[in-house]
Amino acid sequence: MDKKNVERIIIDSLFLTAHRPESTLLKLEGVRGYLSPFKLAYANRVQLVNAFNVDSSIQSTIDFFKTRNAGLTWVVTSKDIDLGLPEKLVMNGFSPCRFHKISGMYLECSDAPLEENPVIKIEEIFTDGNTEMIARAYGYNDIDYPKYLYSVTSNHGDIQNRLYQAYVQDKNNPIGYGFCSYIENNSIALMRGAAVLPEYRGKGVYKALFRRRLADACQTGIQRFVTQAARDTSYSTCLSLGFEEICPLELYEWSP
Repeated sequence: MDKKNVERIIIDSLFLTAHRPESTLLKLEGVRGYLSPFKLAYANRVQLVNAFNVDSSIQSTIDFFKTRNAGLTWVVTSKDIDLGLPEKLVMNGFSPCRFHKISGMYLECSDAPLEENPVIKIEEIFTDGNTEMIARAYGYNDIDYPKYLYSVTSNHGDIQNRLYQAYVQDKNNPIGYGFCSYIENNSIALMRGAAVLPEYRGKGVYKALFRRRLADACQTGIQRFVTQAARDTSYSTCLSLGFEEICPLELYEWSP
């Protein structure tokens, strides 16, 4: 697949929630984005779409969210970095997100064999998962947003969502989760949120969740995969699974 098209898909996939019926699309000059039903910054996204009047685009965006008492996350692409957008955002009160520097990554494969792990069990969940566990694993302060974000019943348009939970064998409480969405008319699998409870990290749980999602997607005939990997956490795991970097991205947040 053409690299430019892959980059477009990776960036567009950061705006999937914009298509949920509960979201409000921004109608501001120079940017695209959406306002979700949630006030926290990570729940709302914005991206610059042209380099004209950048300062006024930033200010009108801040004004929009300020009047709604909501935060936002600004997605900065490699082209934006070259234009000096990060410096402009910081001057206007933005700060680097918790996952500040991320890598847009791509994998093409027809088979993803599972590795047997006698300790870890992965199950697909066909209803909404254990949101208390998801919130704690990811570091959310409440359960409402992860329940909204990682809902397998929220399929919309041509998007199909799948949710997995990890367990220690012979235990009933989940210790991690992995979420993915089939996009682009089910031709690409987007590896979305995944996290493991702090006390179970470093034991191969995250990688097992990743492998299971890859394997199941391959069984449906999908051979192309994209993800956004945080450089200080999941990036090395994605590299070990064969993903290659397509584009660097940065995330900046603003809160009223």
